[in-house]
Amino acid sequence: MLLGAFWAAMLLGAGPVHAFIDPIVIVPAQPIAGQPVAFSVRIGVCEYFQAGGPSDGTTIFADDRWRTVVVNGSTLQVTVLAFYAPDENACVYPTANFQFSLGTLAPGAYRVELYGQAISDPTFRPQIGSAQFVVGAPAAPIPVNRWGALVVLL
Repeated sequence: MLLGAFWAAMLLGAGPVHAFIDPIVIVPAQPIAGQPVAFSVRIGVCEYFQAGGPSDGTTIFADDRWRTVVVNGSTLQVTVLAFYAPDENACVYPTANFQFSLGTLAPGAYRVELYGQAISDPTFRPQIGSAQFVVGAPAAPIPVNRWGALVVLL
């Protein structure tokens, strides 16, 4: 009787599955040329990435071996192997924030497109996120070897 009440409470209290893939965040938010650029994305419940690397307790900094990057003009197409739950009952993946490196980029406007390639079916490769960002030019050095520049600085 007690076990039946427990299962009834579990079924009545069970709500819909809240699967999610949060929007891509560029790191740093305003990169400049010569600075390493990365993106992070939080994922979980019904989808999860096959990626590993060091963690600071909130983010997994995935090694480069876990993703491929194809450059198509100013679009960076990133593919990461992913697990997809086959149905709602299999939505048991943990929630995690992953960060993937894009390397250093020249100044300009870019678009990153994230694709999750299913481990169980490599032909299933949906786009699961995108973001646009601008890489700025590095700051121009201040000439300090001329007398006029020294006076301005003083």
